[in-house]
Amino acid sequence: MKTADLLKRLVCIRLTDEIYAGKLKAVRYIKDRRSSLTLPFPQDDPGSRFTVHFSLNYPYEMYDSRGFGVFRWDHKKTAVLIPLESLLRSGQNPLNIHSADTFFLREVTLPDDAVVLEQPDLIQKVKDETERMGFEVRSGNIRGWRYQSVIEQRKTRREFQRIAKELGVTSTYHIRTIFGRFESCVSIVKDYWSCFDHWQSNEPKVVRYYRDLQNNLRERANELKELIPKLPDDAMKKYALHVLKSAGFK
Repeated sequence: MKTADLLKRLVCIRLTDEIYAGKLKAVRYIKDRRSSLTLPFPQDDPGSRFTVHFSLNYPYEMYDSRGFGVFRWDHKKTAVLIPLESLLRSGQNPLNIHSADTFFLREVTLPDDAVVLEQPDLIQKVKDETERMGFEVRSGNIRGWRYQSVIEQRKTRREFQRIAKELGVTSTYHIRTIFGRFESCVSIVKDYWSCFDHWQSNEPKVVRYYRDLQNNLRERANELKELIPKLPDDAMKKYALHVLKSAGFK
């Protein structure tokens, strides 16, 4: 199948509370978004996410992080459905294309054929509208589409990789991209540094854990330093330097 034909089969779906003047914005650029991180970083620091994320042909409902809580999207106020072909036609190219995580830098302007749905019964509405728009409704989770067989899975992955190659982007999980590594490093440096003032115990087990925490912090700070020259966006570079400086790293 030709790449153009593959693109016609894909619709980007995002469940969200925030649409700004016809745009979907990365968390970093939502000025009223509050951060849960503690000092030395400002309480209004909007965080490290510079990208806008979509799933393809299925609504992303829930993610169980196995130890860090369950994250849900099915309670969001609205859902946005955009044919991927329309985004490309308007000059909005993704940074990564994957069934679970297709994402764009900074913001996405809604094209004329974008569809916005609202609660109640949002998940079912998304599925019904996906079908009405002429797209196949897939089932999926954090890892992407569910497949009937290994053969189907391999074939589909090859198709995504072919699209990504022609677009000059990646086709993998977010955490494996430079954007995912950047977010991970920034979050750990900020979170670990903010914890240090709370350690008052001299108990050996606590001291060992504190020492391991410091070592992990240094490792991630060094990794973040190495990433900075490779980051494709000047704002990301500036923010990484700010985080390192605030945490005491030169």
